[in-house]
Amino acid sequence: MAGDFLVRGFRQSKTKTDGRITDVSLNRLGGIIGWLTLFGIAGTKAGATLESAIDQTVEVGKSLIRREFENFLKGRELRRQRYETIMLHLARAKSSSWSAIGGSLEAAEGRTINHGNATELLAKLVKAGLVKRKAGSTA
Repeated sequence: MAGDFLVRGFRQSKTKTDGRITDVSLNRLGGIIGWLTLFGIAGTKAGATLESAIDQTVEVGKSLIRREFENFLKGRELRRQRYETIMLHLARAKSSSWSAIGGSLEAAEGRTINHGNATELLAKLVKAGLVKRKAGSTA
């Protein structure tokens, strides 16, 4: 489905592609439609290479995520440090158990954190769409 979306977009822009471009971009960008849209825009620019289009997409995407996270933190100043610790942990780990995330919070604060508090923070990040919960882990 995501691959078809990408191929249709390139076809509409009259940009030649091959299966490698689709495969590599889906693998590196995870098949997320928004990221593939950014990739398609970058990939249709004159002189764009596959790697430069992917790199540009990742940089733009990271900037958007940072802004979204900053907006999420507005009004949450008291828990800002905990949210930042969670996001940093996930950025480094790519995927993690909720207990490992709680462990990162405890290490950062040097004290025991109530499991319910960590769960509440994670639930808010999931609800905001900043973190995705998978069976057995959080990504």
